[in-house]
Amino acid sequence: MTVIQSLFQEPNIRFEDGQAVWLALTDYRNAKPVKGKEADFADALIVNKSKQVANKENKPLMGLSLLILQHKLYQGPRLQNN
Repeated sequence: MTVIQSLFQEPNIRFEDGQAVWLALTDYRNAKPVKGKEADFADALIVNKSKQVANKENKPLMGLSLLILQHKLYQGPRLQNN
């Protein structure tokens, strides 16, 4: 995770959505293994980017069935699954 932190400090690097990346990094650091399985940074980034897109479009976040959602590793608004 130090790589991602150092990329934030690099003035020539721009993230598509720095807030989603930073939130994903925070979630990844705070996540605890569930039943011996760990979510990785990519999972956290997918969830955080999805939350932001759904929020921006004022729509519920639906259809994600990632391990981290199923086991509630991350806190936040309840997600609707169909």
